[in-house]
Amino acid sequence: MSVAFDNHPTHWLLFNFFMGGDTPEKNGLSFNAWPKVSTPRAQMLDQLHTMAKQMRANKPFTFSQIPILEEIESSNQTAAKEMTAS
Repeated sequence: MSVAFDNHPTHWLLFNFFMGGDTPEKNGLSFNAWPKVSTPRAQMLDQLHTMAKQMRANKPFTFSQIPILEEIESSNQTAAKEMTAS
């Protein structure tokens, strides 16, 4: 199974998951990243459609979205106290 993401700010991301092997060594994950600055969207779509054909994918290719987590407004940092000169 392969999943591609297009909402990363700087790169096109592709994750390939290898599952179903009879041993752990036959399962795994590979990761590829192409810089958006040098790889136009149309070129990336062409590459991904070509990969899907080579893998004999049974459905059309679509980008997925990386889940965006809410920013935490508080932290475990304690504000520094100002010291006054005496």
